[in-house]
Amino acid sequence: MVINMLKTFAFAMTATGLAVFSTTASAGEYQSSVMLPAVFAKNYDYTAYLPVKGSPPSNVNISNVTWNWSVVGWPDQFSVRLCAGTASNCIDVSRQRSSSTNSFFAHNPNKQFFYILRAGTNTLVPVGGQEGKITVQW
Repeated sequence: MVINMLKTFAFAMTATGLAVFSTTASAGEYQSSVMLPAVFAKNYDYTAYLPVKGSPPSNVNISNVTWNWSVVGWPDQFSVRLCAGTASNCIDVSRQRSSSTNSFFAHNPNKQFFYILRAGTNTLVPVGGQEGKITVQW
């Protein structure tokens, strides 16, 4: 885990003029990985949880999440979602094996991320899972 301390400046009007004071904001990141499961059944969700690494601060928001996932082949109707905290807070990463997003901006980096994999009706199974990775920045 990497943590950097950033100085931010705030300005306030006082009776004698403009006052400048600084506050310290925490910025950092963690990286996590998981072996994705093999998918044997069609139309069934397979979940792979990524451990939260270190102790991200609870008073900051996520600024960016980068992911990279892999399975054997590129199956038709195979869906992959990246989720934070709950299954209702996901983005579809099915056709983007590696990218980044700020979609989780308002969320705390303490939330556990996970992948949900699903083979559609016309997907040839089994689909061999490989590694799923994320980098969470705040």
